[in-house]
Amino acid sequence: MNIQHLYYFKSLAKHEHYMMAAEEQLTSASSINYAISSIEKEIGLPLFQKSGRNIELSRYGYIFLEYVNDILKIYEKSMDDMKYLKQLNRSEERRVG
Repeated sequence: MNIQHLYYFKSLAKHEHYMMAAEEQLTSASSINYAISSIEKEIGLPLFQKSGRNIELSRYGYIFLEYVNDILKIYEKSMDDMKYLKQLNRSEERRVG
């Protein structure tokens, strides 16, 4: 499982449709399917269930989604903070250099 898989999961949870999630993530439905299968295999629980031709979050999927939202918030904040520190570092190097 990687960060991209978590973004794919979040999109699929939002849209409950592989093609719509794939469009949002600029990838293919098969990539979304592979990511979800990988996550489910790793955690050992079904995150989605079929509902006719559609899919919906399972009870485990709802729980996992809360964690994913928290993880992605922390990840995005850390990346923003690192970009800010990188900019500060560059301006300090210009002053010293």
